[in-house]
Amino acid sequence: MNRRVLIAVLGAALMALPAGAQMRKGIGVHPKAKGARKGQAVDRFNRMTPEEREQVLKNLPPDRRKMVEKNLDRYNELTPEQRERLRNEYDHFQNLPPEKQQAARKVFRQMNGLSQERRGELRREAARLRRLSPEERKTHMGSEAFKGKYSAEEREIIDHLTGLFPPE
Repeated sequence: MNRRVLIAVLGAALMALPAGAQMRKGIGVHPKAKGARKGQAVDRFNRMTPEEREQVLKNLPPDRRKMVEKNLDRYNELTPEQRERLRNEYDHFQNLPPEKQQAARKVFRQMNGLSQERRGELRREAARLRRLSPEERKTHMGSEAFKGKYSAEEREIIDHLTGLFPPE
């Protein structure tokens, strides 16, 4: 799998963050535990017995449970290297100031309203832009070709995506 899939999984995980408090309680990760990596909650969950997992999942609303199960399946399909990269990106997200985290969640919600094909195109464009210097990025994003290819909402999403993660 590639970076697009990793970002999609991360985005889905971020969308489920309100459920994280419920899962942390069930998994035994205290939200204020010093040094605890929240991404490790998935690993702990995977080490649970089927009965323990069911106990945690049964406390979630049906839609949230389905989303968590789907995300866990996608996470479990990743290679160990991809999981580590995803954890690092999640840690990067956790170190953002709260207002930037909220902005990132908004962007991921906006992306969920787009087709899968369009989301992929926006992710690819954001990845290309991250490799440019700030001046080159500004010039490219101000070009008529760029404006003609993406709607105002898509340009805003791309702009936010370029600042979420460090360059590849």
